[in-house]
Amino acid sequence: MSSLLPGTGYSTIVIQLYSRLYIIILAWALLYFFYCFSDPLPWATCNNPWNTDRCVDLTATNWTEIHGGNLTVNWTSGNLSESSASEFWHRGILSMSGGIQEVGSVKWELLLCLLACWVACYFCIWKGVRFTGKVSIGVRIQGPHIPLKLEKCTE
Repeated sequence: MSSLLPGTGYSTIVIQLYSRLYIIILAWALLYFFYCFSDPLPWATCNNPWNTDRCVDLTATNWTEIHGGNLTVNWTSGNLSESSASEFWHRGILSMSGGIQEVGSVKWELLLCLLACWVACYFCIWKGVRFTGKVSIGVRIQGPHIPLKLEKCTE
């Protein structure tokens, strides 16, 4: 190998890892975007399949409603409650298991979002910067008008 460009291979690997991590974060954001259209929002309530008994409903108005009346807690154990938003992220989106020995199952909606992000990335690279710039300008111009038109249609 040539000693002219030392570290080129390592930098290529680091760039590939960062790009894959970025696509995963985009897939999470896309899935979150789709969840935003559900009513009620899944991170605001404890009525979802992934919620546990320790879930605290964010829409509750007072502590007796949150804890169902009396609450007895051993002071040394601390507060074991977890917000519904935290359970949505850890159990609903990530589906975190108990350890590395528990593999878990494939989250199909997250896999579809990941595939959509990879396809969008492919088309952005394939068409080039000019096409991507034209699309972004079109979205920026039309973006503010769409909610206004939707609001006008609902009136």
